[in-house]
Amino acid sequence: MGLVDQESDRLSASLLSLLDASGAIRPVALEGQDADPTSAEKQVQDEDLAAVVIVPAGYGDMLMAGQAVRLAVIVDEATSAGLTAQGEIQAAALRLAGAAEAARLSAQAFEALTPFADEATRQQFLAEAIDRAIQAWQQPPLTVTVSEATVEKEGETIMQSGFSHTSPSMMVQFAIAGLIGAASILVLERKSRTLRRLLTTAISPTEIILGHYLAMFVMIMVQFVILVAFGELLGVPYHREPLAILLVMAATAAWTAALGY
Repeated sequence: MGLVDQESDRLSASLLSLLDASGAIRPVALEGQDADPTSAEKQVQDEDLAAVVIVPAGYGDMLMAGQAVRLAVIVDEATSAGLTAQGEIQAAALRLAGAAEAARLSAQAFEALTPFADEATRQQFLAEAIDRAIQAWQQPPLTVTVSEATVEKEGETIMQSGFSHTSPSMMVQFAIAGLIGAASILVLERKSRTLRRLLTTAISPTEIILGHYLAMFVMIMVQFVILVAFGELLGVPYHREPLAILLVMAATAAWTAALGY
């Protein structure tokens, strides 16, 4: 990733260090002809660089004044490298803006208690505060560790995979998708006057509705059995609690069929 520094102050150097600390991109300072926007854009188009970020003049002063500053970024968003570089640039810019804001507020709080001796002392305080804020970003006090979950039962350890979450959701999705067909059956029978002819037979209206309901219930249960068997092939441990799985299947099928009618 190319970097054109039109500011050349402490904050632009801090931005470079934040980008350099990223494990996804490697910033390279562009100078001379390479720093020209036209040349930089051509390097991005030729995929010599994933992106080019231009630090405008006055960048540091605007950050320390609490103003919003937008970096000029030349990137091809159609490439994965470009999207990665764009995300890293945004993250670094937000971290630097947060560090500058923290330094500015801390300087105001300190000055309210003990005025600075001179402007040089104030600038030194701001520089140290920014450095500490950036170090805090690089060594966050809170980290998140992701690990795979396991279930232990009777000395048996079962590894939970993503299929354990997607399989039940797909079962419910297929069941609810059938509601469209279930709800349209009675409408079609009424429009085609099939329902009137059924009412002239010895079958009662309750039995007609119950017949439709049972057909939908059986269809959903058959879907569930097929999906459970497929989930077993993918390693979802449905067999551990067969009665519980059967009860949930029956309850879901009964509820879904009732919702359709």
